[in-house]
Amino acid sequence: GSLYFDYFGITNLSIRAGQFETVWGHGRIFTQSNLMSTSASDLSLRLSMPLVLQGLSMFILVNKGYFTGGPTLYEYAYAGIVDHVIGPLRITGAARYQKQEGLGTLLSLQGTIFGVDVFSDVVFTYKDTVQFTSLIGGFFKEVADTKIYAEYLYNGITQNTQDYSFGLVLIQKKPFALPLDGGIKWEHTFYDNSGQISPGITWSGLPNLTIQAAFPVTYGKETSRYVINNADPSKRKILFALLAKIEGSF
Repeated sequence: GSLYFDYFGITNLSIRAGQFETVWGHGRIFTQSNLMSTSASDLSLRLSMPLVLQGLSMFILVNKGYFTGGPTLYEYAYAGIVDHVIGPLRITGAARYQKQEGLGTLLSLQGTIFGVDVFSDVVFTYKDTVQFTSLIGGFFKEVADTKIYAEYLYNGITQNTQDYSFGLVLIQKKPFALPLDGGIKWEHTFYDNSGQISPGITWSGLPNLTIQAAFPVTYGKETSRYVINNADPSKRKILFALLAKIEGSF
């Protein structure tokens, strides 16, 4: 959960302190570019200056897992992120440092090409040596009631092999004027040719009643990435999930 307070009493500066989540990077299927992935469990102080370029934020983060002994300032985590817009291109630079983890840097580009929203995130880490950690690229396009979203991931952490993955999401609203939305999500890694395909529908044909159904199918060898990381505690490769919601006001 989150528990924090905001202070806006200083011109062109806002302060937030407490426990809250911060998300960096544009990846939604693959999130390796989110250098702040552990922030939800940290105590954080954020200083935001919206008029510095297109926005500058600086962070101090504290977590008991950061300390080898008693709390010391040099074992806190320190981070900063800045946005700048040049024509149709938004450029984001960010960095996070913690003594045990080293320095992580993020460069993000976001823009529109021929009506298609595109982005890329590049991450380098610095601890003992420089490492090209990940590259995420993706696009989003909406045409009438159809939405398509895709991401590509190169994972530079995997040793002695090339590690590429892709994700694809397709959503169709009210096909053939029916009272339902349909979609499919497909993730696949070429690392070991495993993945997951998840079709689903949402039906809302009656007032205050919504029915959702999903049919995730995981494929790959028993020792493959998606089979091992299957969210189902029983590691079943084929599942069917059904959810009915009744909503109303009284």
